[in-house]
Order: sequence, then structure tokens, then C-alpha cells
Amino acid sequence: MIFDLEALGTHWWVEIPKIKNKNITEGVIELVRDFEAKYSRFNKESIIGRLNDSKVINNPTKELINMLT
Repeated sequence: MIFDLEALGTHWWVEIPKIKNKNITEGVIELVRDFEAKYSRFNKESIIGRLNDSKVINNPTKELINMLT
């Protein structure tokens, strides 16, 4: 199964082999949207958007620290 979505400033095609489960598709979309809300440089409200504006992140998440490491 292949589905597509717009996220993180680009167009994505996601293939989920041999599974036609709408819950999996919705879960992938929710995960991508959550990541985008937190970390997209295109979203001024995201952590990265705020970092671009202020040049400082107070109390960064472990997830962000791991990505930057």
C-alpha cells in the first residue's frame, strides 16, 4: 500500500508493504504531523522555528538533543 502526504516542506510517498490497515496509515500521518509541529524549520511555532528566531532553546527535549548530536 502506498499513500502520499505533504509534510516538512516536501511531498512524501510512504509504502506499507502487504498491509491495508487504515490505522497504520493514520498512525504514520499522526507521527509525521507531530514531528513537523515540533521540529519543522518552516513552522515558526516549532522548537526549530523558535530557535531560528531567538537563537536560543531553553530546556531542549532529549529527543532534540539526540537529533542534534
